[in-house]
Amino acid sequence: MQPKTNVKKPDRIILFEVGIILALLFVNYALNISYSTKTVIVDPPIDIFDDTVYVYTPPQPYMPPECQPPKPVTKIEQQASFDPLSIIKTFTNLFEPKETVIALPTLPVVGKMATIVATPAPDTSNKVEYFVDQMPEFPGGENALNKYIRDNFDIPNMVYEFTDKVSLVVEFTISKSGQVSDFKILQCSYPGLGTEKAAKDLYLKMPKWEAGVNKGHKTNVRLTQPIQIQIN
Repeated sequence: MQPKTNVKKPDRIILFEVGIILALLFVNYALNISYSTKTVIVDPPIDIFDDTVYVYTPPQPYMPPECQPPKPVTKIEQQASFDPLSIIKTFTNLFEPKETVIALPTLPVVGKMATIVATPAPDTSNKVEYFVDQMPEFPGGENALNKYIRDNFDIPNMVYEFTDKVSLVVEFTISKSGQVSDFKILQCSYPGLGTEKAAKDLYLKMPKWEAGVNKGHKTNVRLTQPIQIQIN
């Protein structure tokens, strides 16, 4: 019979090794905790090498207002005032009459006299107007003029042979004295039948007209008149 061997010996060795491993893990964990650091950011950053010297000032004892030294008084300059009387001047002879000195008249210097050219006034005695303030008028008016022409117009015999109607337009001037002058035939529907000469004789034998007046003066006036001869 073989003697009993210790079968638990290998188990103890394994347990011992496991314990050592656990101990090492624990030590490693403890070391990591003790040596871990945390960076703290300070804002604003602190200069650790700042060598600023701070002087300690001891507190001053309290002094009531009446015991405090008086403050220095600022000198106030006096402002210059404006005096209106400084610009007012006194006049003693303001309303005194002043003597007026009248210079003696002097004669103009006689030199070479300029030539004066006298232009004669235009002769308006023969001026003829067409429109005036008061137009010439036949004695008795327009109706009397028409009656005078009907009663005194000498119709030539040739008119009876060729036509029963003749139209004329005559022009003449009534002078300042009322006479008919410068007679003209402007238009004739049947020239050469003798009506032109008959009309001229009629007008040149007319009685005096009332002369035309322009700006208060009698003047020559040019007139135009149509004449129509109708044979029944």
